[in-house]
Amino acid sequence: EWMNTHCSSLWFTLHDSGVGPQCAKGIVLALALNERFTSLNLASNTLGDEGAHAIARILPEHHSLLHLDLSANDIGHTGVNNILEALLHNRSLTSLDLSSKPGSYRNRLAR
Repeated sequence: EWMNTHCSSLWFTLHDSGVGPQCAKGIVLALALNERFTSLNLASNTLGDEGAHAIARILPEHHSLLHLDLSANDIGHTGVNNILEALLHNRSLTSLDLSSKPGSYRNRLAR
């Protein structure tokens, strides 16, 4: 309720904010309670596979999210698979960034 009242932005940005797997679970709760957000930027954090799995859980049910940036989050094969499987049931997302950036936590998409 607080978010609906006080957050009018369509973008949820926590770029390079120290977000790890436990914080990802809180973000999922915030997204579940607020369908307003169209963009989620979690680039350059430390989500890892566990955080990616948490984010993946909300994707099938969140119908307004268009852009998701998980670049440079130390996500491996397992986390990417969780995201991709969730996207099989998501019709809104049009942009997904899983790239790596030099000098930061690199995503490891290949086995």
